Amino acid sequence: PKGIIGDPVYEVGAFIRNPVMDLRKQTNMQAILRRRIAAFAEYLDFEPQRMIQWSFVQAVLAACWSMEENSKSQAEHFMGFAKLL
Repeated sequence: PKGIIGDPVYEVGAFIRNPVMDLRKQTNMQAILRRRIAAFAEYLDFEPQRMIQWSFVQAVLAACWSMEENSKSQAEHFMGFAKLL
């Protein structure tokens, strides 16, 4: 990842979920995610399922980091996002 080596689809995950706190407040969150995934898939020619999988991995990782920082509420937001994916 980190822009040097790795699957380029990994980098899309941040764009799919951010801003996660605001996104989780939306009543049409699933529709927003579908549009974002479809747009990236079309523009970058990435497989939608791979974007979903990498977004899931990033959300779980962010939840773990949030727990390490004692931010349970933020971790819950990320896990909610992971469950939605």
